[in-house]
Amino acid sequence: MELQTLLTTALDKLYENTDLRLEQIQLEPPMEGQRRPDALLRLRTEGKEKLFAVECKKNVTKDTAGAVIHFMRELPEKGMLVANYIPPAVGQQLRANRVPFIDTVGNAFIHEPPVHIDIRGQKPPAKKWKEEIKGAAYRPTGLQVVFGFLCQPEIINEPFRTIAEKVGVAHGTVGWVMRDLHDQGFVVKIGKKDKKLIRRKELLKTWVERYAETLRPKQFIGRYLVEDLEKFRKVRLSDYHAYWGGEPAAEKLTNYLQPATFTLYMRDDAKKFIVLNALKANEQGNVELLKTFWGPGFIPWGKDTVPHILVYADLLASGQGRNIETASLIYEQELTRLIGQD
Repeated sequence: MELQTLLTTALDKLYENTDLRLEQIQLEPPMEGQRRPDALLRLRTEGKEKLFAVECKKNVTKDTAGAVIHFMRELPEKGMLVANYIPPAVGQQLRANRVPFIDTVGNAFIHEPPVHIDIRGQKPPAKKWKEEIKGAAYRPTGLQVVFGFLCQPEIINEPFRTIAEKVGVAHGTVGWVMRDLHDQGFVVKIGKKDKKLIRRKELLKTWVERYAETLRPKQFIGRYLVEDLEKFRKVRLSDYHAYWGGEPAAEKLTNYLQPATFTLYMRDDAKKFIVLNALKANEQGNVELLKTFWGPGFIPWGKDTVPHILVYADLLASGQGRNIETASLIYEQELTRLIGQD
């Protein structure tokens, strides 16, 4: 659906179910703030009014919900999510984080006393709401290239073959992604030969969501239980060409988060690591293993954590409130210097 159609359909369904009318003030309003909302809505009740800055999404999944919640906190007014369909698991995450939402099939959550609306269980038609992923940059290998550019913007001017080796893709993939990013306005030419990555903040937002939904599941090895966490925390990762991601990496970066899940990215075969460290397969376990998706020399030798951007993405992919807060800290302390400059 286009923006106005999606918004109108969701607002009409809310009115049909509750008699509550949210007034649309403007689409894409020119407001001051870190992020520009898709629309501005007004709620009038008991002589008072409340403004909502709207984030419209065709599709939201449990994997992308954490990123959506995080980015909505940057909106200049109280954020409200409007989507085609909010699945029950996503609705639960949004309620837990006090994020208002409405969708086009009638699910809604608005808690602004004296108004309290909580509608659940409305299902979409048989057609599955799935946002089409367009462009080479948003396919799994394309996301690897974009990750390299976001982490090390200077490599954009290196030969395609060199870039491919660093990010772990085929030579031809780099060319396709470069053209796609240029067409979308993320890469511009400087002079006759050089190129520059711009709108990095916007590109990071898209990458984080696509990573959680598209690339991360492909890298997932499994989830395991380890009983002696203190011993596990001291494992020599260099012996396995492994790197801390997610919560343990965030703990090292911020000294703020006490890890509950230990995320590890591994370049070597995980079987040896699993056996030597007494990991037991467990879907609710405290360790998750993933395969690395970058070239051998991309992370400097001796580092035991993945790049900040990936730590940030892992935290948001979890959808947990404490991790979203820590992701915000990493963004403010580390990523604004890298992303905020075009």
